[in-house]
Amino acid sequence: MPESTITLHQITAAEAIPIRAEVLRSGLPLSAASYICDEHPAVYHAGAYVDGKLIGVATVFPDLPPKSENELAWRLRGMAVCDNFRGLGIGRLLLGNCIEHVGEMGGNLLWCNARTPVLEFYSVMGFHPVGDEFMIPVSGPHYLMSRKIS
Repeated sequence: MPESTITLHQITAAEAIPIRAEVLRSGLPLSAASYICDEHPAVYHAGAYVDGKLIGVATVFPDLPPKSENELAWRLRGMAVCDNFRGLGIGRLLLGNCIEHVGEMGGNLLWCNARTPVLEFYSVMGFHPVGDEFMIPVSGPHYLMSRKIS
């Protein structure tokens, strides 16, 4: 992909949902990729484009992790990169953009429910597992992961 240009832009939930559905909720109705957080007043949806085509998305919003009272915590949800574009660093760019946004908004912690097969990706990005593996119906085994934002 050397001749292609990757750009990041803030997008809407309506733009993010089809990518989430394709990557994270394959075989389910489009509505399964719509999250209640999409309507949060401080939600931020990041979109990655290659040559003008949306190929990756991520969403962050203020939310407390389980068993925490950290009022400056934000949650990452719906991070997805289309199959043909994985392994090119697009996920790192998207997550980096979200981390930067959380920091600009005064957040000091970012957490997510990470699918077990992508633990290494989140670890490389500074996240650490919190607790044991658990199951989420439809999407499989996960770990709660978090990282501090400076």
